[in-house]
Parts: sequence; C-alpha cells; structure tokens
Amino acid sequence: MKKDSFLDYVTRCDTDVVTDIYFVCRMMITSALPHSKVDGNIYERASENYKIAITNGYNGILPYGSYPRIILSWIITEAVKTQSREIYIGESLSDFMKQRGIHVTGGKTGTFNRFKQQFIGLMTSSVTYSFKDAKSRKTVVLNFHVADAVKFSSDNVMDFFKTKVILDEYFFSEIIKYPIPVDGEALNALMSSSLALDIYFWLTYKMSYIKDITEISFNNLKAQFGFGYNDTKYGRYEFRRNFVTQLKNVLALYAQAKVCIQREEILLYPSPTHVEKRNSSLR
Repeated sequence: MKKDSFLDYVTRCDTDVVTDIYFVCRMMITSALPHSKVDGNIYERASENYKIAITNGYNGILPYGSYPRIILSWIITEAVKTQSREIYIGESLSDFMKQRGIHVTGGKTGTFNRFKQQFIGLMTSSVTYSFKDAKSRKTVVLNFHVADAVKFSSDNVMDFFKTKVILDEYFFSEIIKYPIPVDGEALNALMSSSLALDIYFWLTYKMSYIKDITEISFNNLKAQFGFGYNDTKYGRYEFRRNFVTQLKNVLALYAQAKVCIQREEILLYPSPTHVEKRNSSLR
C-alpha cells in the first residue's frame, strides 16, 4: 500500500462524502488484467460467463500491474465527463504521472520508464471481450483496441509531450453506456497493489446489486483474479493468503462492505455500494 495516502484515506473515509468520482468499465470488473508480466504476447482469462483475450503484435508488451488500471480508469473517467473519444493526456507523461500521485523516477528501472512501457502496451494491444447478456442470455463478443490512434505534438515522444488519445469507437461506446463509478482517492490509496484495485472495483460493484447473502468460493475467485498462481495446493494457498490480505486492505477503506471470510469461501452481505452507481445492466 501507499502508506501515507492509505492511512489518510482510512482516517477520513467514514465521515467524508465521496466527491472524487472516477469510472471503470465492466471488462475491468469481470475479467482482470494481468497482475504480473506475461510470457509471450497473449493473455487469456475466463470466469463464469466472461472471457477476455489480450494480444500485442506491435511490441509484445502486454499491460500488467497497477499502471494500466490507473490509466484506464482515468481515460474512462475523462470520456464519461467529456462524452468525447478524444482524450488529452497532458503537457507531458511525467506531469500526467504526478497528477495521478505517482512519484516519477528515471533510469531503466525507474517509474517513468515502467509507466511509459505500460502506456504503450495498453494503447497498442488488441482486446477480445465476451460475455452473456443478462437479458437475452446470448453471447456478446467485443473486439477492440483501447485507442484508434495516439497523436504526439512533438518529436519528444520519450515524454509524450501534449499527447492526444483517440479512443476506439467500440470501446468508447462500451464505457459510455456502462460506466461504473469508484472513488478516485481509493484508487490512489490502493495503487501499489493491482489485486487490491481489482478487488475494490469488483466489490463496490457487486454490492450495488446483491439482495441476499452471496457465497463465493476461493476457487471461483482464483479463476477470476488468480493469474500467475499455479493450480496446485500451494498455489491455491498462496492465492487465498494474498487475496485475503488485499481484501482486508480494501475493507479498511470501504467500511460499509459487510464481508465474512471463511475457510473455503467468502460471504457477501447486502451493503451500500462505495459510490452510487449509474444505470448499468452488468450482472
């Protein structure tokens, strides 16, 4: 966790009304992006009625970790607010990072280089996302890129000076129709763990519609969130341990969520969602 922002958030979250509203998309709720680097240039996950496949034939970099989640949530938020496919990133990538609360460091292993690689990987990857429609029960398949184009106003692409992203038409339609609200300050507090971010996205949406006690096994949670964990006794143990650790971090800042952690499953009790949801048909 980002210790300072996490503690600050926990201190205020029980009394303050959420005002820094961000948005995510249903793909981010149901089919988690990779948490760690993927060998090869294809990533596939399936959980219940949802499937996702991500490929990258441009530079082989598949987006993973917290940075793509932060980038996507900001881009989706800007698209929802402006109702435009054209998103202006800012004067520079380093400025963009600072505004997202990311400390900028240089060098090959610094945050700037890693963030830049994840930005390029996200913008150049192809996504296939499929799900069963809640009403018709028919399978819907969406093929898209996040961006149709990324335009630079300078040759200094190392810092992405005055970058404009033009969102893919299908992706834009998806996020405008089904925006899912989250707390922007919660994203900053949880940024150091991509698993914590995924749990937060999933939990606040789940709580927006469940009416009865809902039991979810750790096996099902592993299918959705457990990329990188072997399907062995030790792999399942490690996933459960890490999931519970990050779930407790999420619950520390989302105190309204009523969750009971048991040996083989978790129980979700009807609770207020963290941010009031907009109209959405995702189930």
